[in-house]
Formats: sequence, structure tokens, C-alpha cells
Amino acid sequence: MGSGHFPNEGLGKATFINGIEIIDRKGEALIPQIYTIKTHESSPNCYKAKFIHDDDDPWIRAVFYGGPRLHRAIIILRVTRS
Repeated sequence: MGSGHFPNEGLGKATFINGIEIIDRKGEALIPQIYTIKTHESSPNCYKAKFIHDDDDPWIRAVFYGGPRLHRAIIILRVTRS
């Protein structure tokens, strides 16, 4: 999964997703508040996930993820209600 690099290696090495939006029950896309996003790795010894954001540039919201092991992993992105 990903590029084979851990998230702390950053842009150009680690895999990332950005433009995170949540679809509510009405089908409307919502941009989650910065401090409501949490990550969880199913196999933390194999893969890591890290949420990166910039308070001054709200468009910079990305989850970097990956790791070097050839192993299946699930990365869960949780958004808490604010």
C-alpha cells in the first residue's frame, strides 16, 4: 500500500490524500474542522498514518500514510463532531 515510505518522510516520498470532505446524511459535502480529524492504523508496526494541516492555509489538510512492509493494512480516518 502506498509508496513504501512512512508519512514522516513527507511530500515527494510518502503517499497522501487531501481534499478531505465528509458526506452527511443529506448527501452534502462538508469540510471537517481541523482538530476533529484523527487517524488509526490497523497494523501500526507495518504502516503509519499522520494528519498534516496548516492553520494559516486551510487548504493544506492531508493524511500521509504508508510503510515499507508488504502487508495489508487498514487506515481509518475518524472525524469527531465538533
